[in-house]
Amino acid sequence: MSWVTIVVVLLVASAGLVGAAALGRERRVPARKDWTCGGLAIRAEAVADGWRYRAAVPWALFEIHSVQPGTEATLVGQFATRDAVFDRRFQVGGEARSAVVLLDGPLRQGMLTLAELGEVTLRQGELSVLVESCEVPRGTTAAILATVAERLRPDGILARLRVAACSDPLPEIREAAHRALDYAGVGDAHWRQALHDASPEVRLFAAARLNTEGEPTLWALAEDPSLEVEIRRRAAELLLRSIGRQSLSGRVLNVVLPHPSLASTLAGRISPGRIPASALSLLARSLASATDAERISAVLVLARQRTPEIEAYLLPLLHDPSARVRLATASALGEVGGAAAVRTMRTMLADVNVDPELQMELGRSVARCDPRGVLRA
Repeated sequence: MSWVTIVVVLLVASAGLVGAAALGRERRVPARKDWTCGGLAIRAEAVADGWRYRAAVPWALFEIHSVQPGTEATLVGQFATRDAVFDRRFQVGGEARSAVVLLDGPLRQGMLTLAELGEVTLRQGELSVLVESCEVPRGTTAAILATVAERLRPDGILARLRVAACSDPLPEIREAAHRALDYAGVGDAHWRQALHDASPEVRLFAAARLNTEGEPTLWALAEDPSLEVEIRRRAAELLLRSIGRQSLSGRVLNVVLPHPSLASTLAGRISPGRIPASALSLLARSLASATDAERISAVLVLARQRTPEIEAYLLPLLHDPSARVRLATASALGEVGGAAAVRTMRTMLADVNVDPELQMELGRSVARCDPRGVLRA
């Protein structure tokens, strides 16, 4: 055997030994790894796409799936937590109240941390994450999974709700927690504390729970021009509960007149002819308001006075620039109109340039004011 042959044989043998050693190392890489984190068993298994980490959570009361681009809703009872960042990343299904209660700030953050590692699924009593990259140590991933799994336990719900209601960074979540606590029947001390929340929604909800004690907060909300119109309207609506215990004041009118639906409610609670002179003066000024809503509200409330002088206030608004104001005025005159109002309305009925919808309302009002046709010029 020549020396060349000997060298070739040795090289082949060496390569075979190296390959065998590499194969042996590959076979020694475990396809499964188990941990115990805080008493919770975590298992990681090698799968085609990476590693899947699993934790048994038989106490979970809802389901969660990571949202992939273009994914359609697949969970029964899907709903939003009102945490915009969380809702973009996850679909949540199941019993809504339980999810709102348990998905507090720490749990939402834990789920978002898992989502940074891979695709997260909470389903049929198992929490899992599929991790394609090995950049994060497996033990670290297992520890994060265990922490999230523990937060899913429905233990100490009231205590967790109180924390969420007072300190969650999102006002929507604080409000949801307060609503859940209201269902649980917490005492007035909790609502007194909530009156100082930064969110007007939370303050409104707390003030409503405190009845008379909450009225100062309701006034502050209803009178704050920097707040959304809907917040101010709801605060004013709650304040209307006390109208039966106080006279019709300018302050009441100021918070009610911007909202015609509330003005209609208020008008229904006023005895005919019982509007105080100070309130009449304010209402008359409101007929010239720059907003349609306030002019309509003033018309609705004034109509409850049902005295002859009221038609003098209302008649000019039959020619208001706003069709809504003209219709409201025509309807109101059907309650208070006298001879002058009937003559004006009949003249407009004969005018072909008057809007047909307004003519129909005028016809109904004339019929109410003068059913026998005796009020003629």
